[in-house]
Amino acid sequence: MPLWIQNEPENHCSRAEINVARVLKRLPQDWIVRWGFFYHDESKTRREGDFLILIPSAGLLVLEVKGGYPRHFGPTGSWAGADDANPLRQLDNEHGAILREAKKSALGQIHIAKALCYPDEQLTPDQAETCHGLNWDSVISGGELSSWENFRAALMRVFAPGIERMGGLKPVTPEVREDFLRSFGQAST
Repeated sequence: MPLWIQNEPENHCSRAEINVARVLKRLPQDWIVRWGFFYHDESKTRREGDFLILIPSAGLLVLEVKGGYPRHFGPTGSWAGADDANPLRQLDNEHGAILREAKKSALGQIHIAKALCYPDEQLTPDQAETCHGLNWDSVISGGELSSWENFRAALMRVFAPGIERMGGLKPVTPEVREDFLRSFGQAST
């Protein structure tokens, strides 16, 4: 089991988040998972994101979990869900906040990837991109959570663009790990 840092009790989390947490608890022990983290968006509003995953061989993943099927209504620009929130904008806000925080420490040395996770669905690249405007390199769906091999392949896909930009993998150093724990290691419950 990875080092686990949980912000809220499960009874305050969505079923989709709980299902993803069950998968993440099976990750290797040298990984770190933060379930529930606070950040400030560009308008300085305090918000909460779902998961931060520090992967020793690759970097940091900002993972936003959404239940159900991603449905975007093109004519109105709204998304299906309780608040019609655009999950892409939400993920970009979370990712941007983590990037801003990373610049203050050794975390800025590693690749910080982002992904939307739809654990209840078996999405294909065509469905994600053509029907919903989602970039397949930033989506993890239910089938990819079904086994370690599938999840590992999804992580490689999500991290690939950043790895190319950075000229290869930048493994997490002890200094980066300590800075992650200093910045995001405190649970609030």
